[in-house]
Amino acid sequence: MFSLTGGFLFRPVNQKVAPGTFFHQACATFSEPLFAEWHHNQQKYPVCHLSVTGVAFEQTGEYTCKTVQANSDTESATAVVLVHRPVQDLHLRVFNQTTLTVDQEAKIECISTGGNPSPKLRLSLGGSPVSALEFVQKPNYQGVTVSNLTAKVRLQNKHHWNVLACHVDMGSYRSVNQTFTILHLIGY
Repeated sequence: MFSLTGGFLFRPVNQKVAPGTFFHQACATFSEPLFAEWHHNQQKYPVCHLSVTGVAFEQTGEYTCKTVQANSDTESATAVVLVHRPVQDLHLRVFNQTTLTVDQEAKIECISTGGNPSPKLRLSLGGSPVSALEFVQKPNYQGVTVSNLTAKVRLQNKHHWNVLACHVDMGSYRSVNQTFTILHLIGY
């Protein structure tokens, strides 16, 4: 037999939402608490189920549900909500991808279009970060932000069949979007 006296029945979940839309967070424990409240940016909201409509960018952040039981035990659970305009397009390009060889310097380019907050791009190869990068961000003719990340990587034996990934970070939120390709080196 087991006891249902502690822990959460409903936990808050991390979410990505667009501005002007809504999000809902639920918080409930197995035993009925004396009270439950939500905390965000030093503000308290005395509800178990938090619904926010007309979401704005400044509502990005951590939302923590705190409960107090009759025996004075407290529990809390936290979720992150990211309010953002998603990236419209994300491309990863490896120049001369069909003719890559060991000891060759490969030129890699990752381009994202759109996104708010402004996206930051990063590359990883075989799970390790790629350094020696050039990052340029500017609006296109329509005023939409275009982010361009380029790198040159000296290929080694260990890069054969490795995953090359481009990650989009927004603010302090990592890997909001990503795309990848597999590197194949000639001669294997």
